[in-house]
Amino acid sequence: MATDIRSEFDRFTEGFRGEHRAARDIFLGIARALRDRDPARIGDLMAQANEGIGTHMQYEEEEMYPALASLYGDEYVERMLQDHDRAFGVAGRLMELSQHDPITDEDVEEGNRLVQGMLPHVTDCDGLVLAIEVIPEERQRRIFEARDRALAGGLTMMEWGERRGRAPLPPT
Repeated sequence: MATDIRSEFDRFTEGFRGEHRAARDIFLGIARALRDRDPARIGDLMAQANEGIGTHMQYEEEEMYPALASLYGDEYVERMLQDHDRAFGVAGRLMELSQHDPITDEDVEEGNRLVQGMLPHVTDCDGLVLAIEVIPEERQRRIFEARDRALAGGLTMMEWGERRGRAPLPPT
C-alpha cells in the first residue's frame, strides 16, 4: 500500500473504529439505563445514536458494502443491510420501552435482548477494515470520499432512514 493511500486508510480506520466504539457504548448505555429505569438517560442516548449513526450507515450502504460484495458476495451485503433495517426497528422499540411508566423487569429484559442482538453487527462490522485494506486502491478512495461526504452532510439516523429506500425490520 502506497504511503498516501496508507495515510488515508489509517485516517479512515481511526474514524470508522471510533464510530463503532461510540455505537457500542451507546447501546450498552441504553441497556444500563433500562436496568436503572432511567428514561431520560435512554432519551439522551437515543439522541446521540440518531446524531451519530446516520452518516455512518449512509457511507456504508452507499459505497462500502457494495465495494465489499466482490470479497463477500451479495448475500453478505444484503445481510448487513438487513442488520441496518433491523436497527431502525430496534431504535423504535427501545424508545417505546423507555416510555413505559414504570419500566418493568420485562421491559429491561426485552431491551437487553435487543441490545445484545445489535452488538454483533457493531463488532463484526468493525473488522471490515481488514477487507477494505485488500480491495483496489481506487475503490478504497471511493469509500473514504463517501465517508467524508456523509460526515459533511450530517444526516441523522432518522433522516437517512427516510432517504435510503428500505423499510425498517421489526426487532427480533
